[in-house]
Order: sequence, then structure tokens, then C-alpha cells
Amino acid sequence: MAKQAFTLYETIAIISGLTYLSLYAAVIYPEIFIFLQSFAGGDSKIKENINEFRSLFTIVAPIGFVHLFGAFNRFTSLIDLTIVWRLLWGGPWLYINAKTSGLERSAAIVMAVIDVGIPLLAIILNFSTAVGIPSRLLEHFSKQPISLSRTVLLWIGRVGFAIVLFLSVNVAKSKDQLYLQSFYTSVPGLYFLFYNYISHSPAVFVVYFSVFIELVLIANLLVLMYVYGEYQQVALQILLAYTSVATFTHLSLLATSKTPKRSSK
Repeated sequence: MAKQAFTLYETIAIISGLTYLSLYAAVIYPEIFIFLQSFAGGDSKIKENINEFRSLFTIVAPIGFVHLFGAFNRFTSLIDLTIVWRLLWGGPWLYINAKTSGLERSAAIVMAVIDVGIPLLAIILNFSTAVGIPSRLLEHFSKQPISLSRTVLLWIGRVGFAIVLFLSVNVAKSKDQLYLQSFYTSVPGLYFLFYNYISHSPAVFVVYFSVFIELVLIANLLVLMYVYGEYQQVALQILLAYTSVATFTHLSLLATSKTPKRSSK
């Protein structure tokens, strides 16, 4: 039987995923920021803060994998979550960063097109699907974790999100914060929300993708600290330490626990 074509809702999720992954191009080729400077306007300080933007793009780009994973596996509730977290987490933190760290309005608008514009477009063009977002998310998160490793992953996500929230608020309140610091400090919160989603999923194979995302987050935090010279930031030190210990614990439980059998239904 031929596979059903992607819906418009899924197609926009794929576009979102590819858009986020394309940010790696700017990380690898900083010359792209010269173009972004001209696009953002003459008041932008993008060229003066290239490492800050590379830090942001490095930690944000892998979120594209989550969008693609949701779309290609037809996990509508995961697509719902990516929309909600951009509107209720990414968008507000972009606004807070613009208010507290000197990020110019023009540069903030450019980034808001991705973080807020695309999810709003998905809602407008798929309103009949979008109205079901709350009920689908409630149904998904009402499911109980099916193993000890997933219960641990659930708490890794909850505690991690609380840590990110605490650190992001403190960075935003600090007079010494860098150009985009509170924004890219808040981004790991999306990873921890994804861990919460995975912990409630009955599908067996999703846990292996969560391990991939866990390792990617650790790698990205290491890049921020030791490639872009952000190793003195206490917030990143705390995030790296917590994520490393949490991931090791999760992997240890996966290695020693029996894999649940797939449902025949």
C-alpha cells in the first residue's frame, strides 16, 4: 500500500525542521552573518557579536531533528508540542532577551519569523487541526511511562526544565549578561520538554531517538563552552554537568533494563 502523502500540517513541520537545520550553515560559514547584517538593518550588531549568534544557532539548529522526527513518523502531538513551545517558550524568551541584552528590534524580528511566524502560519493554514492541539497534548501526557528508564527520563526532563527556567531568569536579571545569553540559555528547555514527551510515548523506537538528542545537547554545550569561549558562564557549566550526569544515568538504565515488547495492536 502506498504511503499517504504528507498533510499540510506535517509539511510545514518539515519546512520548520529544515529551516532550523539550515542554521548550521551560518555556524560553519560565519560569512553568512554579513548577509544577515544587511537584512536586519543598519542598527544591527550581528557582525560585532558573531560568536553569540553562532552559540545561539548551534544550540537551536538540532531542534530541527525533532520537527522532522515528528513529521516523518506522523506524530501529530509532537508537531503540536513544537508549535506550543515556540509560541509559549521561544517567542517570550526572544522578547525578554531583546528587552534585557540590547538585541536590536530588527534582528529580533528576523529571528521571530522562524520562532513565531512559522508556527502561527501552521495554525492559520490548518485551523481545524490546530484547535485539537490542547486535547491531543493532554491525551499524550496522560499516558504513563512504560518502563523505569522512561520514568527517569520524565524526571530528567522535569528537573532539567526547572533548572533552565531558573538559570534563564537569573541571566536575564543580570546586568552582566552577554548579547544573546538569556536566549540561548533558555533553548535547552525545549530539549527537556521533548524528553517529557518521549517518556509518555508507548512506541519503543522513540527512546533511541531521545538518546541521540541527549548526546547532541551535550555536544552542543561543549561547543558553546570550548569552541566559542563561553566556558566561564556558570549557567552553561551547570547545564553541562546536569545533562551529562542525567544522560549517563538514562543510558545505564537502558543498558540494564529489558526492552518492552511492541504492542501487536
